[in-house]
Amino acid sequence: MRKKLYKAGKIWVAGAATVAAISVGIGSVSADTVDNKTTSDVAVSNKTADATNGDKVVSSDDAQTSTGTAVNKDKSIVTAETKTDEVKNTTDVNKTTTVNDINTEVNENKSAIDVTKTTNDNPQKVDEKTDVNNPTNASKASTTTVEKLDDSVSKDLNSKTTVVTKNDDGTSTTNLTYANLKDVADNIASVNPNTSVPYFNADAIKNLPAMSTKDAQSGQTEDLDVWDSWALQDAKTGVTANYHGYNIVFALAGYPKEDNDQHVYMLYTKYGDTALNDWKNAGPVFGYDAKWDKQQWSGSATVNTDDTIQLFYTKTDQPNTVQRLSTANLSMSYSDSEVSVAKVTNDHELFAGDGEHYQTLQQWIDAGYYTTGDNFTLRDPHVIEVDGERYLAFESNTGTQNYQSDTAVDNMTYYGGTDDFNQKARETTLNDADKLKLSKKANGAIGLVKLTGAENNPTIDKVYSPLLAANGITDEIERANIVPLNGKYYLFTDTRLIKSVVPTVDADINVGMMGYVSDSLTGPYTPLNGSGSVITGTQLAESRTDTYSYYAVPVEGHNDLFLITAYMSNRNEKAGVGLNSTVAPSFLVQIGADGKTTKVLDTVLAQGTWIYNGKGSVAELVGTKETSNITGKKIGWVDNKFYINNKLANGYQYDYTNDANYLFKDGIRQSGVQSYDNTYYCFDPVTYKRVENEIRKATWGLEYYFGNDGRVKQGQFAVNGVAYDFGNDKTYYKRGYASGYLQDITDNSEWYWFESGQKYTGFRYYKDTYYFFETGARQENKWETAWGMKYYVGNDGRAVQGIQIIDGQAYDFGTNGTFNLKGTASGYLYSPSLSTANGGYNWFENGKPYTGFRYYMGTYYWFVDGIRQNAGWREAWGMKYYTDASGRALQGIQIIDGQAYDFGTNGTYNLKNAASGYLYSPEYSKANGGYNWFEDGKPYTGFRYYMGTYYWFVNGVRQNAGWREAWGKKYYTDGTGRALQGIQTIEGKQYNFGNDGTYYLR
Repeated sequence: MRKKLYKAGKIWVAGAATVAAISVGIGSVSADTVDNKTTSDVAVSNKTADATNGDKVVSSDDAQTSTGTAVNKDKSIVTAETKTDEVKNTTDVNKTTTVNDINTEVNENKSAIDVTKTTNDNPQKVDEKTDVNNPTNASKASTTTVEKLDDSVSKDLNSKTTVVTKNDDGTSTTNLTYANLKDVADNIASVNPNTSVPYFNADAIKNLPAMSTKDAQSGQTEDLDVWDSWALQDAKTGVTANYHGYNIVFALAGYPKEDNDQHVYMLYTKYGDTALNDWKNAGPVFGYDAKWDKQQWSGSATVNTDDTIQLFYTKTDQPNTVQRLSTANLSMSYSDSEVSVAKVTNDHELFAGDGEHYQTLQQWIDAGYYTTGDNFTLRDPHVIEVDGERYLAFESNTGTQNYQSDTAVDNMTYYGGTDDFNQKARETTLNDADKLKLSKKANGAIGLVKLTGAENNPTIDKVYSPLLAANGITDEIERANIVPLNGKYYLFTDTRLIKSVVPTVDADINVGMMGYVSDSLTGPYTPLNGSGSVITGTQLAESRTDTYSYYAVPVEGHNDLFLITAYMSNRNEKAGVGLNSTVAPSFLVQIGADGKTTKVLDTVLAQGTWIYNGKGSVAELVGTKETSNITGKKIGWVDNKFYINNKLANGYQYDYTNDANYLFKDGIRQSGVQSYDNTYYCFDPVTYKRVENEIRKATWGLEYYFGNDGRVKQGQFAVNGVAYDFGNDKTYYKRGYASGYLQDITDNSEWYWFESGQKYTGFRYYKDTYYFFETGARQENKWETAWGMKYYVGNDGRAVQGIQIIDGQAYDFGTNGTFNLKGTASGYLYSPSLSTANGGYNWFENGKPYTGFRYYMGTYYWFVDGIRQNAGWREAWGMKYYTDASGRALQGIQIIDGQAYDFGTNGTYNLKNAASGYLYSPEYSKANGGYNWFEDGKPYTGFRYYMGTYYWFVNGVRQNAGWREAWGKKYYTDGTGRALQGIQTIEGKQYNFGNDGTYYLR
């Protein structure tokens, strides 16, 4: 018989329960439908034992928390906590936890304390795959590390420690602490320039025109609010995708006056466009006739290998905001002018929590819904691909592995500061009933799951422990987003301080984006800037420029920038009638060289921009504190007239909503050829936009060219592949076609050869040589045929002359200025194009590289595949030879590798035999004048008679002054190595060596 799970106090026990209107996907909750109602089953095994803490025995009857606390010399604190919950109307169920190992580890520049929690029972191990339908017991072993931050990062912050739990599944969970969010509050209060959202010009903000569209629920055309949005991204890099020339964005939108109208719409514009008015709406992704109780919330999207789009989103059922991570496969239809969703398939739920790592709907219901201050979150799936595997990061709440607790306020680990800071934070929470209530239910988390199966129909493969947890601090950390950059992983999440236990100076300014960095997808994640505070709000909730839902994407071509998008919340027109929630101006965050610090830049981009074009700020949108709220100034288009700071525009002005330049007269756009700023411009008669890179005809019949800056140009140049003459007398009109080597200024200013305006094919003489052109383009490193002969043009495009090595063959092109191929080449050629080895000299025969000896300049050289060989033995014609370091074959007596050889002196160069005798051979040894004695090619040791006396040699080397022994007698050789005779004085003594030619000492 299947058992139902219900909550008795805080202990989950088997029993019966009924849950109404619940739809769940894969997870620890399995659904049955009975009488149109859904019931959920969860089975959890419980253990009963006594808990010990040191020598103290703690019974579950005490209804207290047993806490083991370790304090290091830096007063960083970590608390190992055992929750023994009050049990009502059930048998007591107790857990036994022993604090059995405290290890202090001191690393360079940091102190750490490890506290390991284990149960008396053998802890369960996590397999490669976690069974999401069978959560393990909450008493699983884990390790908590308190890491002291580097002083250079944390000296000005409340955060002094980063609390990290090392999980059995290989992940690490970083605590989002009270001190972290207190830093956010402090940054808001001080308007910290490094974190504050730039000020915008409220009067310049516009509703997104594309959101004037048919509503998914009513089918009526309405001006819809737009909130969270996410671009189609490359799952590997996070970069905004270029999908067949389009920038595609998904966004939540709905009718402003209907709270239960939130559905996913698809917007698009040409890739690279930044104009607000260029965005088009492809309608709701899941079609019309949508129901108020079946809504969608935010997610992410990427391109599959089959060119379909995989959309990840949140299915949300009302009225109880039942949330599940979900996905759908979108087959697309596109043309040069539009893109749309052709078909939605494989739309299904992915994950609804597993109970152990992440809270399920059933757990939330049994905890008392919103009525107890509890918040249920399971949303915002963000896809990232690592090493060919896809993962989802998402917002959730922790499960039984680290669940919410009535005693969370007493867990000092959750505060993350100094002892003094933590105690004051605890007292502040205890003294505020609302904050204390929130503390008991707070268990916000950023989770991670691994996907498996086909890209366009994935399922959950593995559930990991949370990457980020905010137990006791906040229930809501939104828009999970992991961005790979510079070999690291940056984790971002949005939060509202009013949803946390941390007090704020002004409750109406309480938003921020937190950021973390890790070398691994699975953590541990370190807070950026020491506290995680990356972006903080500056505006009151009722301000037109109040922003939220910050979302970071990497900027292609920049390894230190994130582009931040957001929306401006104006639900129910609280900032003014007709002012809808709309896309905010984007801005930039720069990552420091250390990879762990950030700074919000002053660069303000167009509303809804996902791509940074490097042009800098849109001047009209840059604001101050004073202009961040509506002042009533007319800016931009008002009643079909264009205003600049409340005045009708005159002259040449930029319109950021259309990303276009216009010429105005009393706010009205002008068209045609116009004189302005000492030159001429042309403005299209239909769009009124400044004409660029086009030839246009004026009303008086003459044609002119207007360049990429819009100014009229003169001279000879090509436009779209045709060359014209626009004169040089400042009349600018087109005379006719042009010839010669000219730039096509519409083709990246490339040079081409034109004849009578058309691109030419063939040879043309230019600057003392010939060049060959194909359809106007200069050719390089190619054979060409003309006038029945062959030519070759080199890497500078010039026709070559003389001896040339081409693709390893030698050719003769002559030197008489005709440039045509004469034939193949032979001989000793300097040809580094073939080989730079041994000086770059090579030998060719009839154009081909030669192998063997060839006689040149008084000696023989040895070649292999044309390349001259230097020092080494050679064999040819059945004989042996030796070539020296310059490649020349040797003659005479030569010492090679310590051996003496005779190569003769008759010009044959071949080895005759080994050499013997008194040889001058400094190559062998330079000692004692470089004279040596060899016998049959080998160095000799002993006396040898030469030129009327004896010399003494050791290993072939002549020895000079010194005593010698041979044949049982003693001898002495002088400073030139000669053996002495007669009476000799040596070192002050006289010796007799005789005078009979025997030389030995008498």
